[in-house]
Amino acid sequence: MKTILLSAMFTIGAMFSVSLNAQNCNASFTYTVSGNTVYFNNTSDSGTYVMSWMFGDNTTGMGDNPSHTYSGPGTYTVCLAVMNFNQQFCDSTCQTITISGNQNCVASFTYTMSGNTVNFTNTSTAGTFVMGWYFGDSQTSFTNNPSHTYAAPGTYNVCLIIMNQNQQFCDSTCQTIVVQPSSISEQFNGEAITIAPNPANDFINVNFAATGGNTTIEILDIAGRVVMTEQLNVAGSVFHTVNIQSIPSGAYYLRLSSGNMIGGKRILISK
Repeated sequence: MKTILLSAMFTIGAMFSVSLNAQNCNASFTYTVSGNTVYFNNTSDSGTYVMSWMFGDNTTGMGDNPSHTYSGPGTYTVCLAVMNFNQQFCDSTCQTITISGNQNCVASFTYTMSGNTVNFTNTSTAGTFVMGWYFGDSQTSFTNNPSHTYAAPGTYNVCLIIMNQNQQFCDSTCQTIVVQPSSISEQFNGEAITIAPNPANDFINVNFAATGGNTTIEILDIAGRVVMTEQLNVAGSVFHTVNIQSIPSGAYYLRLSSGNMIGGKRILISK
């Protein structure tokens, strides 16, 4: 009876061993380093599952593609253990990674504006190199101190990415810049535009000289977006009241246009 049981157990064990060995179960991973943070990518065989990540600094993690931030520079042995669909360990792999940190690698820049053109100056740490500028309008540059002209006013998120002497990414920084509409003459039809009150709350009174025909009154925000439009068919000296109750507090332009003639003034809405 015992012999039969042992034979059955060995038979089952052999069958299980054959089934297990038939599976593809190879643990592997890749990684990228950004400062003190490492981004891991599990590239193990399909059909395997992460059992555990061991980051080499007495911390562990789960998940398929984790990121881990180390407390400081150093050399760390990172291991990945995987299991099969039966939730049984089947393979592991380890790699040694080196964290250099962000020492002597800080991205920074300044800029000046002239109309829609922005002049950028790279002020990053000495010994670093530009990997790329991203101007927030799908345009890029790879020069050290680029100039960029935007097609339209608006708010843009500009980012600078730098690399070290080994041509490896080491830092990045972003700034939000606002390209305002071009300056507007404060005269219309040769006469000054007056707006009162300014700052305003619910209404503003606009006084200007019209030539006759259609005149458009627009209010634009600092990003150049039109937030209100009115059409007038007027001539001579015009005194017109504009309802601004629906416009939130902020700085705006009031723009008058008729044919090729454009004028306007800055206004402040304060609720």
